[in-house]
Amino acid sequence: MRGRIAGCTLPGRPHEARFTVEHESGRITAVRPAEARDALGPNTIDAAGRALVPGFIDAHAHVVEAGIERLRCDMTAARTSAETFEAIAEYARSSNGPWIVGRGWELDLLPEEQRSIAFLDRLTGDRPAYLNNANGHCAWVNSAALRAAGITRETADPSGGAIGRDARGELDGMLYESALNLVNDLIPALTEAEKLAGLRAGVAELLSYGVTSWQEAIVGPYVQTTDVARTLREGSASGIAPGYVEGAIWWPRGHGADAIDAVLAQRASAAGAPRFRCDAVKIMLDGTASTRTASMIDPYSDGTSGESFFDPAVLAEVVGSADEHGLDVHIHANGDRSVREAVDAIASAVRRNPGRAHRHQIAHLGFARPEDVQRMADLAIIGVVQPAWAHRSAKMVSRVLPQVSARSEPLAYPFGSVVRAGGELAFSSDWPVSPPDPWAALHTAVHRRSRASVDAEPLGAAEGMALADAMRAATHGAARALRREDRTGHLAVGFDADLALADRSWVEAERSLEDTRTSATLVAGEVVFAS
Repeated sequence: MRGRIAGCTLPGRPHEARFTVEHESGRITAVRPAEARDALGPNTIDAAGRALVPGFIDAHAHVVEAGIERLRCDMTAARTSAETFEAIAEYARSSNGPWIVGRGWELDLLPEEQRSIAFLDRLTGDRPAYLNNANGHCAWVNSAALRAAGITRETADPSGGAIGRDARGELDGMLYESALNLVNDLIPALTEAEKLAGLRAGVAELLSYGVTSWQEAIVGPYVQTTDVARTLREGSASGIAPGYVEGAIWWPRGHGADAIDAVLAQRASAAGAPRFRCDAVKIMLDGTASTRTASMIDPYSDGTSGESFFDPAVLAEVVGSADEHGLDVHIHANGDRSVREAVDAIASAVRRNPGRAHRHQIAHLGFARPEDVQRMADLAIIGVVQPAWAHRSAKMVSRVLPQVSARSEPLAYPFGSVVRAGGELAFSSDWPVSPPDPWAALHTAVHRRSRASVDAEPLGAAEGMALADAMRAATHGAARALRREDRTGHLAVGFDADLALADRSWVEAERSLEDTRTSATLVAGEVVFAS
């Protein structure tokens, strides 16, 4: 099928120039100056000066999980504690399942005196409740859930996690990191139909933002909502997920290279869909700075330094084994110590397997030392980052910056440093942690502040990026993270017609990125979203 987008404006081209982009059989066949008659032809979208860009690619998202959470107790829209509590109470009133399960509340919205077992019990009653925080690294549970899990005052913390307790040592209803699974593992299993419904809901929202492909950041039995290899394979084959999807297979905590057979079996089970594959592994190396579980070189204000979930020697064996089997590693590292350990492990794998075209990634880069940023560039490690977090948000100002050392604070989200070092960035949202809005992400990456910032001061102005570099990270850089840069991430002849049409011209978008919206999304030349 042939088609075209006529009279569009393009990034990097003269603002007054108008272009027509033609496509056939899913590929771009021409990018040429527009003619008046173009807008009258068959199968033509009249852009009327609106900006056309390559389809955005999200290099780290949990799309099935996000879609499922939309269908559960969804607290992501709450902007106050009262709105959060109302969302919980309304779901408890309107649902009749055996459990109350949800996600999306923010730590900075809930004072500790309200974030208690007694308070949650009043909202939820006698049904077990498991409410995951927006960042996915802690959960608020009620008394019924603790009883179901057999958790008491005397229960020991699991390896790599903690059971929340108050100053008197009593349970406070919070679970951190691996302790989540003490309760999460008891939640009734999701059916495949429920997972497919979550995928459908998640994909629809992604496409509405102009995101055409993504990396599913955990595929495997981490929690129920990540055990989605079958879901993604079937969703890709049936067209529910029309773009490219790369799955990062979960490498279980507490396991070294002995887990490689299970990982390879998961990889084989994903085979068979035209646009889905699992050629990466996900390694969770630490937590988050807001909960003091990110692994830091300098200690936090309370004297702790966070925890690395893998011993460095074990991590090196894991990364080396994955690399030897042709898998890219995608390492979650928020603290500067975990970033250093991740770089060390990747460097060891590169020395061990020098003949491979490595495409390893470190996700988040909450804090990173300049010498490790340079080593990332030298080793061609892709920084998979979330621009939506790189500003003075309420969480950053109230929960992160006061806890890290004065030496650590300037190291937050060093995007500009990665670019100056010659490194590669791939943008992502970590949805459902933050919305998958690439236009807002571009704004924050460039300006280091957003409408949600608590003040006008940028978070490390030197770490801002030029818009051209930010666009590369949101398209080509993210395509490289998926090993799809030969097919997508560029608006050029021969590339897939995976495209996003903005609601305004490029010059207008440059002035108002945070207000820009996607008016149409195409995958392989087919319109899959139109506002």
